[in-house]
Amino acid sequence: MKNQFLLHTKQAKANAIEAIQKAGEDYVCTIEKRKRSQEANRYYWALLKAISEQFFDNGKSYTANTWHELFKREFLTPELVELPNNETMQVFTSTKLNKEEFSDLIEQVKQFCSLHEIKIEHLENNF
Repeated sequence: MKNQFLLHTKQAKANAIEAIQKAGEDYVCTIEKRKRSQEANRYYWALLKAISEQFFDNGKSYTANTWHELFKREFLTPELVELPNNETMQVFTSTKLNKEEFSDLIEQVKQFCSLHEIKIEHLENNF
């Protein structure tokens, strides 16, 4: 059983306390700051989709996933991961960004859109 509670109301906090009180000894409770909203994530991917549909490099287009990989490398700090063969590798990830860091990433992508005349105004009204 896994429960998650967004502690934004008194009732939500009461529900979390009740779940903790009912939990057995083999359970773990973790309280952490929320990373980012699903809405922000949807908006980010909508930006990437708009770029993939409107940006062409010498007639070639790229997928939203490809743009995601590029922007991670352009705008995020890599983590160093040690491999089993004792080599290290740089890994770029957006999954651990907090709300502020993710917002910064979105702003950088929006600047890219502005610079390359990618139309994103229609997205502003939906998110």
